[in-house]
Order: sequence, then structure tokens, then C-alpha cells
Amino acid sequence: MAKALCRKKVLLVNQAFGYGGITTYAIELIKCLSLDHELTVVLPDDSVHPIAVPGVKVFKYNPMELSLKNALSFIQLINEVLKPDIVISSYGLIIPVIAPFLNNDIRVMTVSHSGRFFASEYSVLNHKYTDDIISLSDYNKHYLEKKYHIPLKSKIKVIYNFLSSDPALESLRSEKKRSSIVHIIYAGGSLPGKNPDLVLRILCKLLKTNLSFRFYWTGDTQLPLPKKFKRLFSVHDVRQYLPEDDRVVFTGKFESQDEFEKFVSSCNILLSPSRNEGCSMLLIQALRSGSICMVGDYTHGNREIVERGDCGFSLNHHCPELFVEKINEIINNPSDYSHLYDNAYNSYKEYLTYPVWKKAIEELMNSEPNHKQRKPFPDNNRLLYDIMRLRIMKGSDYYRRVLGFAFKSLSNFFLLHIRMKLMGDLPKMSVYNRQ
Repeated sequence: MAKALCRKKVLLVNQAFGYGGITTYAIELIKCLSLDHELTVVLPDDSVHPIAVPGVKVFKYNPMELSLKNALSFIQLINEVLKPDIVISSYGLIIPVIAPFLNNDIRVMTVSHSGRFFASEYSVLNHKYTDDIISLSDYNKHYLEKKYHIPLKSKIKVIYNFLSSDPALESLRSEKKRSSIVHIIYAGGSLPGKNPDLVLRILCKLLKTNLSFRFYWTGDTQLPLPKKFKRLFSVHDVRQYLPEDDRVVFTGKFESQDEFEKFVSSCNILLSPSRNEGCSMLLIQALRSGSICMVGDYTHGNREIVERGDCGFSLNHHCPELFVEKINEIINNPSDYSHLYDNAYNSYKEYLTYPVWKKAIEELMNSEPNHKQRKPFPDNNRLLYDIMRLRIMKGSDYYRRVLGFAFKSLSNFFLLHIRMKLMGDLPKMSVYNRQ
């Protein structure tokens, strides 16, 4: 029989705050979960987004440091000082390492923040001693179950990320439907994982049309070239591929997260063909304001949400022509696609709000323990072994993800460059030359 839910002592263990989705997730969790529970946060640094929520305690420790000394310090901190009811590891690497030696009455949850690779796979280490692995999509749940042979199907639960509601965005949907110029935002910069090579091919094709649009490229524009190789390439910035055209705007980086969120909320179309995602906070920001989302057909949370809610398009990532074709149709036949703005907002309301997330997470908090009997004393040899396992996983991730994505991205940039040069399409006067 389920126990009555009461106010819990919750410990959130997080990496240092930066500008990505994991930080946005943590900020939302802190702001909302602290209303109903006693919340403590452990992280190395919050200077980018200082935590100033009433009642929330902050401890500055580094959960990303994989050493025996740090593992023993965290075991003592959690078991003897903080004594939480719940530990949520939001990419706090040390938590799955020490899970076998935490107090047996502590519920340990690890969040799988990616569709694949290390930000996802760290969460399954010592899964017999953790209670829940929170996956951000069914794709990721099946990926982890298959790759790591997790027999207990109840161990991994799919709970999408969330954003708190913002009434100020309510009127944007109707404004977008009436807009004479379609605003398209790509917010991945030149990060290989965000697929800038595909976005550039889409943009090159769009600029050959007479369509009325405004395309915003946010973030870095430098090609992801190692410094030693830059002198070998005559082109090292995406702007060098593009002619002068007022329809393209390079925004650079935004000074504040609030400013960036308002900007994303203003778009008609969010172009987000990322190679790998968990459940993108950027996507949720766009859906919250009723934006049409265009994603690649990679197997991760963005595709799952767009297809589930019929709030955009999941398109073959090998075919930039398909993206251009859909943008063309949206611009020329807006009434045929106006329902997608409503579908986007309805998708957000149905399964991407805090009340939905809170209900799912509190059901886990209130459920029976789901871990193997933990050990009463730390075993240094076991800790060192698990630290080494996680280091190996992290190292292999660098080659699989970072180098793999970079190689794919640079290969596509190179092929695009050769094709444009042979066809005489490389602009003599580009956006880059003008700046």
C-alpha cells in the first residue's frame, strides 16, 4: 500500500551551471520542487546562474571529480551531514559510483540527459543500487535496456523534461499565425552535435528562393576545426558560404538566459535537427509559445515529442530538400499549417509542464524502494573499480560522440565546399566579408 506523500528532504547533485539544457533543467527543478519539498543543491559552481531561491541550501562540492578521495567525501557528506530522503543525480557523476555505499533508506534517482552516449550511460552504473533511472524518451529507455541488459523493466521510467508556464506567451500563437514574415531560428551554433552542416545546406537552398522569411543563426559560426588544421582550410566560418542577404541574421550569443528564452519564443519555426538530444529544453521553450518544430529523424526525444504531438515535422536528415520544401509550404500556404501552432502549445500543456512532471516524480518518491541492499561501509577497491569504469566510459564517449560528430560535420562541410566550388556557387561577397 502506497505511503502518504509528505514533505521530503531532496538533494539535487548537479554539474556546474553553464548555458546548456542540463542547467536549465536544474534551474526549473530548483524553482518548482522547492515549493513542496526541502531542497538542497550540491554543485561545483553556480556563478553563471546564482541560486537565490528562498529555503534552498547550496553546498559547493564537485560531483564531476572521479577520485577515491572525492567519493569518500561525498559518502560522508550525504550519509552523515545532509541525510536526504531522495538524491537526484542530474549528471552528478560521483553519485552512481557511491550508490552501493549510501544509507539504505535513501532513494537514489539518476537522470539520463541524452539520447545516447555518456550523458545518458553514466546513469546506469551500479543500477542495482539505485532506485530509478529517469529517461527522457522511450527511445533512450529502449537504448539503455538493450545496451546494458537491464532486466528489471521498472528500473527505467520515462519522464519528459518540463518548463513552468508563462502567461505572457499566451498571445504569441495568434500573432505567429498572422505574421507576414516567417521567423526561423536555429540555436545550435557550430556545435557538431547540433548538425550545423545540415542547417547550412538548408539555408543555402532557402537563399536561392524568393521566399519571405527571416533566418536567425544563434551562437558560434566558426567551423569546428582543430587549431592545427585551420591553416589548411581557406574557409573556416559558415558565413563564408553565404551571400549577402538581409533575410539572414547572425545573433551571436545572448547575454542572459531570459533574453534568449524570449527570443526563442518569438519564432514561427524552430529548426533543431540535432544528432543527439535527450528532451531538449530549447524544444520545450518553442512549444510553450506555440512554435512549429522541425527536427531530424534521429532516434531521440525531440523526434518522439514532435511525432507524438503532431506539432511539427521529423524529416530525413540526409535530405535538406525536405526541410526546404516544408518551409516553402508553411510560407506559401499558412492556413494549411496554422493548426500546428495550436498543436505545439497543446503538446506542452499535456506533458511538458511542471504539474505533469511533479506528479510523475512524486509517484516515484512515494513508491517502495527499488534497490539492492546497500553495503554499510565503503570498499575502496570497489570504488576505485567503478571510478575506472566511469572514466573508461567517458573516454570512449569522446571518440564516439565528439570526434564522431566532428568528423561527420567536417566531412559534410568539405563536400558542400567542393560542390559549391565546382558549380560556381561560392559567393564572391559573403556575409563574412562584410563583417
